[in-house]
Amino acid sequence: VQPRAIELDRPHLAFRRARDGTVTLDLGEFTQSPNGHAGDSLASLLSELARPPATDRTALRGWLSQLRRVRIRDATVIMRDRKLGTTWRAPHAGIDLRRGRHGGVSGSADLTLALGGQTAHLRVTETLASATTRMHITASLSPIDPATLARLVPRLAPLAPFDLPVAVDSTLQLGPALDLQHARLRLHAGSG
Repeated sequence: VQPRAIELDRPHLAFRRARDGTVTLDLGEFTQSPNGHAGDSLASLLSELARPPATDRTALRGWLSQLRRVRIRDATVIMRDRKLGTTWRAPHAGIDLRRGRHGGVSGSADLTLALGGQTAHLRVTETLASATTRMHITASLSPIDPATLARLVPRLAPLAPFDLPVAVDSTLQLGPALDLQHARLRLHAGSG
């Protein structure tokens, strides 16, 4: 069976962020590669999606080689963040990814984040160019109170003086393991 589209309604998705900043999809025992290293599956997935999709007439490269679209509705997302020593939650998320005819992926995600008594809306668009495993992301985060985050996550203590609403627009470049390689942030502060 070679899926061309995957649609999931109300799944629970778990991710892990390592101390070095790399992100892996936590699939439990399925995350382990034959060599025993976690996270290889995510790098392999990005590498596959960067290539043009296979057809019934071309050699198959694996079970996702013909995949053209992934749509996830009303997901619950959890990120266990070892770098910051916390767990982030998005009780509502929608994700739509489309693979290009010549490879690469474009997509969007809308998430409602639960941040210690406050909620925020995160809108993300991403592009994975064909023949590469590097991603370009633009993201907008609705206003949050950095001081509240500082109280929740000790490693964010330097944000404690900023007791005012701050919205963020960002442009990010991520590497093959979803590690941050370049970032540009624009902050919009309200009164506080």
